[in-house]
Amino acid sequence: LETLKTLKNDPHLRSIPVVVFSSSTAPSDRHLAYLYHANAYVIKPPQLDAYLQTVRSLEVFWTRTATVAAT
Repeated sequence: LETLKTLKNDPHLRSIPVVVFSSSTAPSDRHLAYLYHANAYVIKPPQLDAYLQTVRSLEVFWTRTATVAAT
């Protein structure tokens, strides 16, 4: 979360999309991530196959589906 705060407080870096990829399911952790302007909060699945599928899905979304701000 400290890195997220640093990125989002820097005017030159704040447009970089940040996905918090965490094992925490605590609502307070999700709340803080979004409070600090995370673009997404994803809970890591404990099973390897599900973990890898989640990472692939994130890659597809952020590299092929989403459009990011022009610099």
